[in-house]
Amino acid sequence: MTEARTRWLCAISAFVLVLLSCWRIAATYDEFWQTWDEPFHLACGLEWWERGTYTYERFHPPLARICIAFLPYMAGLKGDPSAENHWIEGNELLHSGGSYERNLALARLGVLPFFVIASVVVFLWAMRCGGAFAGLCAVGLFVLLPPVLAHAGMAALDMANAAMVAAALYAFQCWCDKPGLIRGGIFGTTAGLAVMTKFSAVPFLAAGLMFMLVLRRSSPGTERAAQRWIPSAAAAFAAAALVIWGGYRFSLESIQPVGNGLDALLEKAGPMAVPIKDIVRRAPVPAGGFFWGLYDLLVFRRSDGHLAFFLGEVSKHGWWLFYPVLLLLKTPLPFLVLVGGALFTEGRQWWRRHRGTELSAPMACAFGVLVAAAVATPNNGLRQALAVYPLLAVVAGCAFAGLWRSAASSVLRACLAVILLVWSVAVPVMAHPDYLSYFNPLAGADPSKIVVNSDLDWGQDLKRLKAVCERREIAALTLKYNGSKDIDLSRFGLPVLTELEPGQRPSGWVALSLNDLRRGSGDPPYDQYAWLGDVEPVETAGHSIRVYFFPSQ
Repeated sequence: MTEARTRWLCAISAFVLVLLSCWRIAATYDEFWQTWDEPFHLACGLEWWERGTYTYERFHPPLARICIAFLPYMAGLKGDPSAENHWIEGNELLHSGGSYERNLALARLGVLPFFVIASVVVFLWAMRCGGAFAGLCAVGLFVLLPPVLAHAGMAALDMANAAMVAAALYAFQCWCDKPGLIRGGIFGTTAGLAVMTKFSAVPFLAAGLMFMLVLRRSSPGTERAAQRWIPSAAAAFAAAALVIWGGYRFSLESIQPVGNGLDALLEKAGPMAVPIKDIVRRAPVPAGGFFWGLYDLLVFRRSDGHLAFFLGEVSKHGWWLFYPVLLLLKTPLPFLVLVGGALFTEGRQWWRRHRGTELSAPMACAFGVLVAAAVATPNNGLRQALAVYPLLAVVAGCAFAGLWRSAASSVLRACLAVILLVWSVAVPVMAHPDYLSYFNPLAGADPSKIVVNSDLDWGQDLKRLKAVCERREIAALTLKYNGSKDIDLSRFGLPVLTELEPGQRPSGWVALSLNDLRRGSGDPPYDQYAWLGDVEPVETAGHSIRVYFFPSQ
C-alpha cells in the first residue's frame, strides 16, 4: 500500500471514530440535566447574538459562549434585556417554550465542533511525529478519554479552550519549522481564538511556547530560521489582534463606566493621576471588554480565590499537587501506561544524544500547560487543565503505534498491545454515560474523599434524583443540592422540597450532593453536613447525590 493511500485510509478511519464519538457524546444529553455553569453561559452568548454587546460577565471571553448560544438563538430563544440576574435569565432560557431538554441539547451541540477541532489537531500532530497510523492511534485514544467526552458534552468553555490551545501550539511548531507570513497568520489566528475561549489560554500558550522554544535551541537550523521570523511574527500578532477584536464585534468603547477600580489604580500615578484618568476615560479602546476581563481576572477575582475540596482539606487558594493528582486519578490507566512508556523512551533519547525527537514538542507543551494550570488557574476541576489531553493523546498515540509495529517481532509486545487496546476501549464503554464522574481504580471506592466539584459533582444528577423519588414514591424530600445559582427546583417535577439546613438532623427522606457533604455550606468550618458521611445511604442518584431515610423519632 502506498504512503498516500495509507494516509487517506487512516484519515478516513479517524474521521469515523470522531463521528461515532460525537454520537456517544450526544447520547449523554438526555441523561443529565444542566450542570452548574451552563445557563449562565447561554445567557451571555445570547446577549452577544441579540444585542451585539457583551456585558453580563467579562471574566471569560465570548467565543465559546457565542457557539453555545448559536443554535438556541437560531431556534428563536430570546433573552430578557431588563433582567438584572442573568443566572435567573439563563434558567428561564432553558425552560423557554416548555422545551427544557431540547434547549439544553441545542446549547450543548455548540461545543461539539471544538471536540472535532481537537481531534483534527491530534491527528495532524501525531501524524507529523510518527506517521499516519500514529495519527489514527492518537485520535482513537483521545476520543476514548472520559474527561474529554464529559466536557465535550457540556455547554461550557473547557472543551473549546482545550481544542484551540492545542491548535495554537501545533500551529506554532509548524511556524517554527518554516517561518512565513501564511504560517505566522495561521498561528496568530489560532492563538487569538484560543485566548477568546478562556483567559487561561494566555498562560497555557506562554508556558507551552516557552518550553517548546527551549527544546528547539538544540535543533539544527534554528538560528537561520530565526532571521525570517520578524515579518511573520508581525503577521501573527496582527492576526491575533484582529481575531480578538472581532470577537468583541470590533467595538470601540470608553472604559469610563468601570468606576472605582480604575480610580484606585490610577491614584498611584501621583500628580499625573488626574490628567491620566481623563485621557484613559475619554479614549476609545478597541475590544475594551477584553482588557477589562483581564483586569478583572488579575486584580479582583484572583484575590478572592475559589473554594475547593482536595484530599480532606477545604481551601480558597489551592494546592500545588491538585492537577498532577487529578490527572493521575481521572485518566484511564492504559493511557497513562502509554504516556509513561513514551516519556521513558524520550528521556533515554535525551540521555544518549542530548536531543529530542518530534515527540518532544507535545510533551513539553503538556508539561507547560500543567505548570501554568498550577500557577494561574483555580483548583475547581481538572477541566481547567483539559488542554493537556490533546497533547498527551499525541504522545500516547505515537507510543501505541510504535508498540503495534514492533508486535510482529515479539509475542510479549503483541499481547501488551492487544491488552492496552481492549482496556482503552472498555473504559469509556463501562463508564458511559457517566464520563464526568469517572475515576480510575487508583482513586479507590470513594473518590469524593479526594475531590468533588466539577470532577465528580457538578449538579449533573438532578434528573436521576427525580427518577429515584418517583421509583420510591417519595412525597417529601429534605434536600441540599449543588446546582446552578438561583435554580428553581420546583420546575423539575421533584416532590415537595425542604432545604437541608447546616447541622439539621431531619426525619424522613433526605438527599445531599457530595459537594455539600465535603465542603459544607461554603462557610467555615465546612463540616456542617459531615455527620452524614458516616451514614450509609439508601442509594445514590447517579454518582453525586446520596439519598437517605431517617425514621421519625
